[in-house]
Amino acid sequence: MSQTSLPGRQGAIAWALVLFDNQAPLQVSDQTGHECTHEDIRVLSQAVRERDLRPEFAVRVGAKVRPVLLLQDRPQGRCRSSRR
Repeated sequence: MSQTSLPGRQGAIAWALVLFDNQAPLQVSDQTGHECTHEDIRVLSQAVRERDLRPEFAVRVGAKVRPVLLLQDRPQGRCRSSRR
C-alpha cells in the first residue's frame, strides 16, 4: 500500500455550530418577523394546522461553536469554508 497525499482537510480541525437548547417553550418567528411562544410541539403543530402560523417559520434555539475533527474530506465540496 503506497502512502499518498490526499487533497482536502483530512485530520483537520474545523468549527461547527451545534444546537443545544431545543426545549419547550418554543420561540417562533413567522415570515413577517412577528414572534410568539408555543408551549410545546403539539401546540405549535396545532397553530400550523389551524393556519394561525404558516408552515415556514423560524425557531430560536441556543447554539455553541465547537471544534470538530474531520476524519475524511468534505463530500463533493458541499460544505465550503467561508475562509480561503
